[in-house]
Amino acid sequence: MIFLGILDIISAGLLGLKILGISLPVFLLIIFSSYLIIKNLIFGLNLASIVDLLAAGVMVLSIFFILPKDFYLIISAILALKGFQSIFISLI
Repeated sequence: MIFLGILDIISAGLLGLKILGISLPVFLLIIFSSYLIIKNLIFGLNLASIVDLLAAGVMVLSIFFILPKDFYLIISAILALKGFQSIFISLI
């Protein structure tokens, strides 16, 4: 679970870079959004999986559209908190 938490934090960081207006390579967004979708399918439907699905949707939409920075901020903050929570729960 520590590895999944680290990948969640990296995904949140990618969305955070979109806040700064940095354009990311499309393959990087596709890889991390598909990671979040696959993780959603594996772990089933719960609140954490819904956050993953929303973040994956935002990553895919950010390839085609420019979304408001507040939207990126909210989703990336929630995803980062979920990643830190996964890491700390795994350590206990």
